[in-house]
Amino acid sequence: MATAQSHLGDPRTTETCRQAVVLAEAHDERLARAHAQSTLGYDAWRRGDLAEASVMIRAALENERGFNDYARVALMLDELA
Repeated sequence: MATAQSHLGDPRTTETCRQAVVLAEAHDERLARAHAQSTLGYDAWRRGDLAEASVMIRAALENERGFNDYARVALMLDELA
């Protein structure tokens, strides 16, 4: 949902993602947390907050480690570039 919100420019994106991160952390769910962090990073990038985007995308890449989701990793590296 947050990814769709972000692409639509919905101001609720950040709150949706933060809730997803909290839920993922509560259940020690790394992949869902990585997806939420990635979306937070994309949304920050879209808004021009490059420092926040970098922090979130780097955290997402760390949580993504070991899942072999090469397409998502490539997207995040593209955003960092």
